[in-house]
Amino acid sequence: MKKILNFKIYGLLSLLIVISACSDLTDITQEGELTEEVAFSTLSDIQSGLNSVYGSYGPDSGGNGSGDVVHFNAIFTDNFKRGLGSTGQGNLDYSFILQPGSSFPATIWSSRYATINRVNRVLRAIDNIAFDEAELADVDHIKAQLYAFRALAHLDLFQYFTKDYTDANSLSVINIDFVPEVLSEFERNTVAETTTFY
Repeated sequence: MKKILNFKIYGLLSLLIVISACSDLTDITQEGELTEEVAFSTLSDIQSGLNSVYGSYGPDSGGNGSGDVVHFNAIFTDNFKRGLGSTGQGNLDYSFILQPGSSFPATIWSSRYATINRVNRVLRAIDNIAFDEAELADVDHIKAQLYAFRALAHLDLFQYFTKDYTDANSLSVINIDFVPEVLSEFERNTVAETTTFY
């Protein structure tokens, strides 16, 4: 019994040593890696970041029947009706039944938070760059557009995912004005917190 206990202790100690000794294998910075400091260092880079925000926000991104807001509103309301030659695509949505497996909520949620994430990354980069005096007007214009996009994305989320607009304590969406860590998890904010967020 003593030998088994010693084996377990030595095995556990060996495992801890191996794990702690291998940090250079897991914490690798590749040569030529494009970090945020390298990607955003000039006014032109910041403009490119704004362009990527424009590209990420689409009121009907996806296309070919997989879009979000415009497509969802057209089908789920009574703006469209099922055609005579329908093969069943979107039958539940045409019937005003939103199933848990529907792709519309996930598409709206993920695309708007992707836009918010891009906005926050560009805004964080702007704060870390020393611009020339002649560039400050352009920087302010870019920042204004970024703030507008972040507000618009939060408004879209607020419209679709708030349970009760009239109850200040009702759950709404997650208000994010920073770049979160990859594995971060956040609770939804209330209606009152969301309406005072901007």
